[in-house]
Amino acid sequence: MPSTPFALLIGFWMVSRNCVCWLAAASACTEAGGGAPDPAQPGAAFRVSLPALDHFPSDIWSSLLTRHARHPAARHLAYGDPMGDMEFRETIAEYLGMARAVRCDASQIMIVAGSQHGLQIAARALLNDGDAVWMEEPGYPGAHRAFAIAGARAVPVPVDADGLDVEAGMARAPQARAAYITPSHQYPLGMTLSASRRMQLLNWAARHDGWIIEDDYDSEYRYAGHPIAAVQGLSAEDRVIYAGTFSKVLFPALRVGYLVIPKSLVAGFSAARDAIDLFPATLFQRALSDFVREGHFARHVRRMRMLYMERRALLIAALRERMGGKLEIVSAEAGMHLVALLPRGADDGAISRKAAAAGLSVQPLSLCCLEKPKRPGLILGYGGTDARQIEAGVRRLAALL
Repeated sequence: MPSTPFALLIGFWMVSRNCVCWLAAASACTEAGGGAPDPAQPGAAFRVSLPALDHFPSDIWSSLLTRHARHPAARHLAYGDPMGDMEFRETIAEYLGMARAVRCDASQIMIVAGSQHGLQIAARALLNDGDAVWMEEPGYPGAHRAFAIAGARAVPVPVDADGLDVEAGMARAPQARAAYITPSHQYPLGMTLSASRRMQLLNWAARHDGWIIEDDYDSEYRYAGHPIAAVQGLSAEDRVIYAGTFSKVLFPALRVGYLVIPKSLVAGFSAARDAIDLFPATLFQRALSDFVREGHFARHVRRMRMLYMERRALLIAALRERMGGKLEIVSAEAGMHLVALLPRGADDGAISRKAAAAGLSVQPLSLCCLEKPKRPGLILGYGGTDARQIEAGVRRLAALL
């Protein structure tokens, strides 16, 4: 087996390319009788956070990887900066300023292995054991876990039509160390944090020396109006840590995301990153930089936005036709999933397990709650679920209900 750096890079490229192709093929598969697929696998209908892998431009991606793997410079094979490749960070800073109104330069950007990794780094760099953190209720379970591992105390703060209820947060824990929010597309319910709530939150952070962790996990896919500007760009006091990811937009196996860090925190975050895993892998960063700068990323997002709009409309129509009296569809104006509320008293966990046995990947809303939910529900992803899977999946789900 050859062991030169060049051979190792080419081997890694082949593995990653095969992984993308396998994921794309798996997402296109459906079960027609026989054993049900594992709901954790891409082939299961309604998998949350899974994009349309069979529509990813694999040929372009492969050529970009080859470009950088064929004749790598020695510095790209050595140890790197804990913050990531500078050229890629400059690309991201330019993109975020244009697309999300984020105010930053490349020195503030840290490349991470997906947004979940970014949350873990933020938790270790910001929080001490016992620190209170506001958490949206319901909210992202991955954030619950990241902050729990850091020893933080989660404070559930309810959301309503305007997003996080800041007054409720101040009543429950005014001196909280941080607030975790998904303001552009609240996970999982989908509302947008209103302008007044954004200013309330920023004022709270400035007065109480708190920090805001803004998870902008899928803002590229908004179907009504223009994308919502980031809270980070409104922060005159520089109190926001902004997290984003390419893994949900392109393909999960990519494992590339980023943090935008206030300048006063960069040294601490860099030290935390160095202690965890030294630095991010270089090859994908360089290929992604070209993918963005050459316009492939923007074109892919535009195509996927139209595709996901179609799948969203088909899913809503199918749910209303077959289960209109049993489900209430919550805000579905953005992202790659929607929430369908069940009648009060229903057991969404039990329904989720029955759905898994029927070959469906249906996430219970209760999984996102720190307190007992007021209403049970199901989270249904449609990004990686094609038209045939949607029709068949809704039929199976209707039979279960």
